[in-house]
Amino acid sequence: MDVSGYASPESVIGVTITFLTIAVIAVALRLWTRFFIVRHPGLDDLFIAGAVLCTIGLAICTCVEVKISIGRHIETLSPEEAIAGNKALYASIAIYNIGLLCTKWSILIQYLRIFPQKTFRIACHVMLAVCLIYASWCFWNAVFFCSPVKAFWDPSLVATGKGTCFSREAVWFANAGINIATDCIIAALPIPMLNKLNISKRQKIALMAVFALGGFTCIISVLRLVSVYAVTNTDDPTYNNGQAALWSALEINIAIICSCIPTLKSIATRFFPKLFTTHAQSEGTPHYGQSYAAQYSDPGKRLQGNFSAFQRPIIGRGSDNAEIHLDQFGEGSRRDIKVVTVVDQEVEERSGESSSTRNLVDTESLRRSSEER
Repeated sequence: MDVSGYASPESVIGVTITFLTIAVIAVALRLWTRFFIVRHPGLDDLFIAGAVLCTIGLAICTCVEVKISIGRHIETLSPEEAIAGNKALYASIAIYNIGLLCTKWSILIQYLRIFPQKTFRIACHVMLAVCLIYASWCFWNAVFFCSPVKAFWDPSLVATGKGTCFSREAVWFANAGINIATDCIIAALPIPMLNKLNISKRQKIALMAVFALGGFTCIISVLRLVSVYAVTNTDDPTYNNGQAALWSALEINIAIICSCIPTLKSIATRFFPKLFTTHAQSEGTPHYGQSYAAQYSDPGKRLQGNFSAFQRPIIGRGSDNAEIHLDQFGEGSRRDIKVVTVVDQEVEERSGESSSTRNLVDTESLRRSSEER
């Protein structure tokens, strides 16, 4: 079956840069939220930062390929151009696989921050190991795909019998198949846990919708298979490599974006309060000038204290407007949810006509409090 993998150089650059920009913004907002609003960063943030660095590297390699070879018929390239284009492709494959590993690990570690159930945590640790083994294999065969290594970017070595390479079709399809399987498993992992959450129906539906976004990555991975088939079954790989580059950029950037969305509610609530307070007010949430109490849900215990509702973006009724951190409780404690409501209080000094804002409840102090119990 003759399948074209051609994509115009302009479309490859446009899609790559657009989604890279969105991914970088999403990661920047995530890190800002975790470090400065919630004040509870974790390893998942470190890995997603590594993933976005990889996608930046992938974009650079793609731009080099577009400038030199993508979209051009191979017979129009000089030997030097063909070698330079293949070197960029060689680097992009290794970077792509590292980026996917960082993204998958970030998502799985984020799951571990959220769900305390022992069985689920075991499943996450198993998937962490599976992803590491898979990524190690992908990285190894990307680096040592040919013997000697330079035979990857200099096909003349293979043509003259001075080098050998693996079958691109066999290796790339096997890798893509395992990648799709791990994507689907990771996307499906939290669904049973979400059904068991002891939270409002509205919030449960919202959480399911957010986690379901991971399914987009699975769809992109499947669609990418067509471009992989096209580039591995052609005598003109530089002309037919555009779609593969485009779909690879889409896959990793959309995975990064989807992994960041669950972490952004706090910052979204702060800057767009009306979008997140309408429902709470309709249920009787106190209006401006009235008071709120910070709470966490395990056990239904309330941290007593009335706080002025100056900073409504962060606070609300119960857990509806709170960022949820479902940390693991100690052995023997209830396997339930801990919802942290971050409350800011603005204190006005009438004499000096100045004001200051201080954070009254942070997730770290609540985490220590729950551990002491």
